[in-house]
Amino acid sequence: GDEEVVAEQHLKDGWRAIHVALPDALDKYDDYWLAETFELTGAPVLACWVLDSEVAHVRGVSGAGEWDTWLNPTHAAAMIVQELLEDVGEDLFEDGGQAAVDRFRTVQTREMLNRLEDEIPLAARKAAEWAAEAGYRVPAGPVEDLLSARREAPGEWGVFKLLHPLGVRGDGFVPASVGGGS
Repeated sequence: GDEEVVAEQHLKDGWRAIHVALPDALDKYDDYWLAETFELTGAPVLACWVLDSEVAHVRGVSGAGEWDTWLNPTHAAAMIVQELLEDVGEDLFEDGGQAAVDRFRTVQTREMLNRLEDEIPLAARKAAEWAAEAGYRVPAGPVEDLLSARREAPGEWGVFKLLHPLGVRGDGFVPASVGGGS
């Protein structure tokens, strides 16, 4: 495709972390791309879309099924609701002014955050099943703890932190390039 490989890190047991810059919409790298990559490699696939410096969406595919989660659910909820507002904000403003828009943002962000946080235990269990398909016996607890933790670091670091409890990297791993680096 038109992807540009920005950086590559070798992880444990032949795993690789590849930072790819995507030229266009991320949609084409979603369901179809993950399924095709899994089918072609026969190996579990883990992908992460870093949407800004604070939000990342992680998806896994393996013989155990698919799973997904958001790193930094607080910022993810706000981002998702902001995208919803792009579709409905004008109508809300016409019907009730800025107060209606603000009320929508506040209520929807709280509800979205609750939903994302409620999904964490299931995502952690499915991530542990993904790791088992990758050959690692890992408990769901540490994955859930990491996903539930407040995020201070950029989304890119959260991805690399997640690789440890999933078994595909050791403790001393530090990515050579984080963010838009070269």
